[in-house]
Amino acid sequence: EEERKSDRFEGTPLYASPEQVAGETLTPASDIFSFGSLMYRILTGAAPFDAPTISEIFIGITATDPPFLRGIDSEIDTDLQAICLSCLAKDPADRPGAKEVYEDLLRYRSGESVRLRPALYSDILKNKIARHGEDLGEWSRQGLISGREKDHLDLVYRRILEEEDHWIADARSLTRKQILLYAGAWTGVVATVLLAFYTFTVEPGELARWLAPTIICALLIGGGELARRNNDRMVAAVFLSSAVLALVPTTIALLRSFGWLAVVPPDVEQFFRFFDVEDVTNQQLLTATLVSLALSLFALRRLRMTAFAWTTALLILFGYFSTLLIWDYLGWENTGWQSVAFLPLVLLLPLGLFFEKMGRVRWALPFHLLVLAVTVLSLDLLAHAGGPLRLIEPVDDRQPTYFAFAINGVAFIAMMWGCERSQSLDLRRGAKLLELIAPFHLLGGLLYYAEDVAHVISEPGEGVSVFYGLDFDGWYAVGLYLAGVAATLLLASWGWRSRFLFGGLLGIIAGSLLILRKTLLPQFWVVIFFATLGLLVAFWAYRRISVDTPFEDLHGATSGNDQ
Repeated sequence: EEERKSDRFEGTPLYASPEQVAGETLTPASDIFSFGSLMYRILTGAAPFDAPTISEIFIGITATDPPFLRGIDSEIDTDLQAICLSCLAKDPADRPGAKEVYEDLLRYRSGESVRLRPALYSDILKNKIARHGEDLGEWSRQGLISGREKDHLDLVYRRILEEEDHWIADARSLTRKQILLYAGAWTGVVATVLLAFYTFTVEPGELARWLAPTIICALLIGGGELARRNNDRMVAAVFLSSAVLALVPTTIALLRSFGWLAVVPPDVEQFFRFFDVEDVTNQQLLTATLVSLALSLFALRRLRMTAFAWTTALLILFGYFSTLLIWDYLGWENTGWQSVAFLPLVLLLPLGLFFEKMGRVRWALPFHLLVLAVTVLSLDLLAHAGGPLRLIEPVDDRQPTYFAFAINGVAFIAMMWGCERSQSLDLRRGAKLLELIAPFHLLGGLLYYAEDVAHVISEPGEGVSVFYGLDFDGWYAVGLYLAGVAATLLLASWGWRSRFLFGGLLGIIAGSLLILRKTLLPQFWVVIFFATLGLLVAFWAYRRISVDTPFEDLHGATSGNDQ
């Protein structure tokens, strides 16, 4: 102790920790650092901070990062490198505990993926990616790469830097034990559903109906809490996410068996009657969904894992649907209002943007996808019901439906334009999905409208003007479709939208067949006309693309100026 106070060093310099070099109080984390140095020596044959003098060794320990083990010997396993470098973190708070190191070494021996991730990895990635991110922004501004290419690289980098959790989709390897864990927990969820709703040949009785799923659900929750206390977050997430799913049928079984919330208002359609389950009410479904949602939110707050962001978004959707059921959603006569009833869920968009701003980008994704899916499906269901006019009065004619799909295409183009200019990377990714569906809505709606309106009139009635088999309305419908094809091709050049180009090319095929089938124009000459027009346009475009002044003329003019 007297030697330490007099700034004299005690110990083996090659295996000293930064705090030991600095003369600070030693902790168990200091032993972990020394263990990492020894492990490094065993694996590579060299000390991590070897140098000719003790002073240089101390500088290396406190100020430099050790070389990667696999840079010395590529045969060293990446998992062993991760364990070793985790122990060699400069900050004692970043080093694992002895139990964590021991458990990861056992995982390595048994062939499982290790959990430790060195702080050095994150530091290197963050510094390199931050510098490259600045380069990407400059390259995009200068036109070296497109905005879409920048977004794609940003997405890849974002996924690399995300350290929110290690869920099944992110696991670099999936062991048999993990598969058994997932499959076993899922079997418990399936069992609660069967116990709550399945009609058994031999009825187990009311007590078993609610007690068995309750025990299963309690075991899942208990397993999750036990794993959480043991700091095994992945296992805790498996058990608790299974419990979240199992809690819905379990709660319904309890409410059903005890007759709670069993009284329903007259003339209100009950959802489960469509599945031949007569004694489960909409109120019971809503209550079960809210109970499960509470557990999902609790687990999201405790474990902060993406799985519970997905279950939360899903349960919010089901909770909203259950609320509509209580308001006799299934009994609404106006299918237009049924179609748009889910649009208020678009208000979840700010929540997704909030998560993204907080850096919880994986939490934001399920809410962004939910908003996109609800918007597209609601508008398409409204179009199928007859369009916005269906909100006011019944629509028997199918033509408003076709127009409504085309209008949806225009709306999706406008949404795509707005999402592309958003600061949110997720919304810019959503713009690509809208780009895929927008041209097919626009052209599909106009094509079906033309097919419905345009009919060959062989014997026109009195006062009906017919031109090559079609009246004014028929030619108007055909012309409207062809104008839509032209507009789609023009939009393809607006920021290079390949999906619009493919949609327009398919539209040319459908337009050609439309004219051949729906008019009395000479079919052979129609094909020749289309071919001639297409080739003329192609050669005109080639002429516009090519350099107008030949290189030889330009060279001659330059030589003359030099003289």
